[in-house]
Amino acid sequence: MATKYQNKHKIYQNIPSLYETTEYYKGTNVNTAATKSTWYRQEDNDTFQKSSYVLNSNNLFTLEETLIHFGSIVCFIFVTTIIISIFTLIILEIKNRLYTERFISKIKLYIYKNWMKGKTKDDNNKLNNGKKILSSSSSSSSTPIIVVPKHIAIIMDGNRRYGETKLGSKSKGHTKGGETLGNCIKWCQECGVKVLSVYAFSTENWKRDANEVNFLMKTFEKYANEILVKALKNNIRVNVLASEPELLPVHIRELFHKIEEQTINNTSFSLNLCVSYGGRSEIIQTTKKIVNDVLNGNIKSINDIDENLYENYLLTKNCYKNVNNNNNNNDTKKSNYRPIDNNPDLLIRTSGECRLSNFLLYQLAYSEMIFVDKFWPEFTKTDLIDCINTFSNRKRRYGK
Repeated sequence: MATKYQNKHKIYQNIPSLYETTEYYKGTNVNTAATKSTWYRQEDNDTFQKSSYVLNSNNLFTLEETLIHFGSIVCFIFVTTIIISIFTLIILEIKNRLYTERFISKIKLYIYKNWMKGKTKDDNNKLNNGKKILSSSSSSSSTPIIVVPKHIAIIMDGNRRYGETKLGSKSKGHTKGGETLGNCIKWCQECGVKVLSVYAFSTENWKRDANEVNFLMKTFEKYANEILVKALKNNIRVNVLASEPELLPVHIRELFHKIEEQTINNTSFSLNLCVSYGGRSEIIQTTKKIVNDVLNGNIKSINDIDENLYENYLLTKNCYKNVNNNNNNNDTKKSNYRPIDNNPDLLIRTSGECRLSNFLLYQLAYSEMIFVDKFWPEFTKTDLIDCINTFSNRKRRYGK
């Protein structure tokens, strides 16, 4: 016990007394630097619990100073977080600019749809009944003019993603997409469209998993037979556009050939199924055919090669053959609508992707393009009518 108290006594000796502290500050003209020197010592079971030496109150942080320092630290952390967030967003935007573009396009689409609801409500009702609204010579100038595209091309994108996210299987997505195609053919006929070209299977799709490709071939076989029945019933001509047909299984090629032969004389509507098709491949094959005809003397001079001749070698050369055109010539002139040709007037792509993906590269030179932020199986008649209304409001100048 004596040893413990001796050690504590040594500690106390090292601390100045109140008198020593006061005498020290008298010589420095400082206003009582140490106003209080208090020792608290309590012995409880030989344990030293508390000892404090109260210094000058001017050396201690006041409550206001503490709050100021705390606020500064909080502001620094907040500003730093904002700066880091901005730099992170910039990096993400540099990596993929489509985030902002898609967000802006969604806002524009939302605003446009709400604006068009009141303006074209009556027009949509008429289109739903399959009627084309074209101004006649007897109509007033205030009557709206809805120009229905004669040839629509569709990139049916998003079947796999729809199947995975909504149905739990890619194959179910493809099946649902086939059903949507059957409905879309009917919708186009009701709205007055004459030609529909759909991107069913590209030359690049052969690189997919073998099981998926085999399932797609079975799906083509199933829906091709269903389309044949509907085509014969509804006077629809079916054309199969394949830039590399040799890649298709033999029985699929024979089935497609059978459909083309049995519907060749149908005149009310034309359906172009692009299967094993690639735009670049078609251009290359077309060029080879022209070169071959030049070498064989079927084309007398290379100066005879122009756009009209070139289009006669494309796979779409017969896509409008035998299809009736019931439009009035006066209506066509009043609506500034271009005379019907083999090229699509309107391209629609679903799933929100904004690219052509090697589809009808030559034919889409002057086509209007609309990108719908929906998977193909989710595409509805209302979406088709919205696309037609958008097309009708666009001014097509063809470089003039």
